[in-house]
Amino acid sequence: MADKLKKKIVVSDESSEDENELDLPLEKLNLGPKKKLLVLCLGGVVAHRVHVRDKHTVRGLKPDVTYGKFLVFKRPFCTDFMKFCFERFVVGLWSSARDHNIDGVLSCITGPGMRSKLAFVWSQDECTESGFYCLRKEEKPLFLKNLKDLWEKKYRSLPWEKGQYSSLNTLLVDDEPHTCLLNPPDTAIFPQPYKKPDLKDTLLGEIELVN
Repeated sequence: MADKLKKKIVVSDESSEDENELDLPLEKLNLGPKKKLLVLCLGGVVAHRVHVRDKHTVRGLKPDVTYGKFLVFKRPFCTDFMKFCFERFVVGLWSSARDHNIDGVLSCITGPGMRSKLAFVWSQDECTESGFYCLRKEEKPLFLKNLKDLWEKKYRSLPWEKGQYSSLNTLLVDDEPHTCLLNPPDTAIFPQPYKKPDLKDTLLGEIELVN
């Protein structure tokens, strides 16, 4: 990876085809003596998962991991990005996928020894049902990720005290803006989704790796 890389990220706006640029506020989160909380989405941010029935969309491409009926493609620079995050932040993963569909993706993106560094791994079970369904896939419900569940330590297994994290020291990185409808402003960013394997994709590498 280049020593100096751009510190900006492309934001996806589903209401427009235009692409905007937004400074990724990771350095801001890293200020102060205590590590801040970084919550990462799985599919669409660090990896792309394809069901075998849709394998024609990735014809000729070799997946990084195959599990069950899914093919998983790791986003370029994913390993370095995850190392960067683990060194500087308390990192958790929150996916809207079902729990049993997460393991294959995790094995792909975290690598040996990395998974134990995750503060938590949440799935669809920890999401809030919106009561609405996806326009493109009418059978797919839309789920919300309520950060208050983390801040108020909804589950005892979370490795921090209630009130340790808040909107001031938490950032959610997700590819679907609707997931954050219950959260305060400026607690999430929405990078360009990784919806098709592309070796030229450099989004996760567009962060300057500094101490």
